[in-house]
Amino acid sequence: MKRLILFSAFILLLISKSYGFSVGEIYLFKGSERGIFLSFNFKEFPLQEVILALKRQKEPVLLLCEIEIYKERFLLQDELLQKHVFFKKAGYNPELNKYYLEDEKGLTLFNHPEELSKYLVEFDSLFLSIPFMENRTGLYLLIKVQLKFHSHLDSNLRYTPKVRMIHYKTEKKYDLSKKNLP
Repeated sequence: MKRLILFSAFILLLISKSYGFSVGEIYLFKGSERGIFLSFNFKEFPLQEVILALKRQKEPVLLLCEIEIYKERFLLQDELLQKHVFFKKAGYNPELNKYYLEDEKGLTLFNHPEELSKYLVEFDSLFLSIPFMENRTGLYLLIKVQLKFHSHLDSNLRYTPKVRMIHYKTEKKYDLSKKNLP
């Protein structure tokens, strides 16, 4: 009986990990001879929680994306060739009475948090300067994403008087040596 309980707990742990917040579809577009554009979205993005955190009008929501380009090496640790960092910061500005989204491209203002939430569920047109795109054998991307915000809600989306910091992490590996790349 104990083995059955442990086995079912293990299966539930695997299922909960595989269906949580994660990097979804990845799209690559040829930008120039010196690099590519990368776009991706998220699966199971906690949109309702993020909108409610923005409506608190207190702490900002931070979305941090690290993209590392590696070269696979046989019997050795893979070599890190480049690292790119992108961010999105969303919050409320009481002086302007507007919600804002700040990223590498600049600052954008919105009247409602629902308007800016569609920009949080994806990263679009991130330029990666990769001058060695002719020979892509053994190259891969490692995409690491962190989502941080504060909330009064518990895991069942019920109000609690205590504010807690919520921190989601995910990562995904993408092979650049595929033949269908630009």
